[in-house]
Amino acid sequence: MDKIKKLWKELSIFCIVVVAFGGLFAYKNIMFADYVTLSESKLEQMMEEEDSFVVVVGSSIDSSTISYTDAMDLFVNENRSDTLYFVDLSSVSDATTFFAEYFDTDSTTMPQTFKITEGEIESVREGELSYYRLCEFFY
Repeated sequence: MDKIKKLWKELSIFCIVVVAFGGLFAYKNIMFADYVTLSESKLEQMMEEEDSFVVVVGSSIDSSTISYTDAMDLFVNENRSDTLYFVDLSSVSDATTFFAEYFDTDSTTMPQTFKITEGEIESVREGELSYYRLCEFFY
């Protein structure tokens, strides 16, 4: 009988720990959102499929892009129904070729925010934007 009580006690403590971790995980998913990082191939696929989306193109090692991520984080946390995409060019050796190939532009200013509608570039803004300027791409 003592073995059953001891097993029950250990099992109940384990269940409490599992429930606590589950609660923390649910809290994180409810309270925090993040932008979606795309690979170059996924970006190309979305444009070929004529999707409509907003994408920020920049480098995670560029100071302007790093400071722009604050506005991006604020946007995705305030507007959970809208998806913001990010393409990281830190591993791309030639950004000029990337911009020319995917966006038909010779400007390499980072970051750049593009609104793609049905696979075509509708509008573009160079440099980091404020939260309100970023909202203009969606509404």
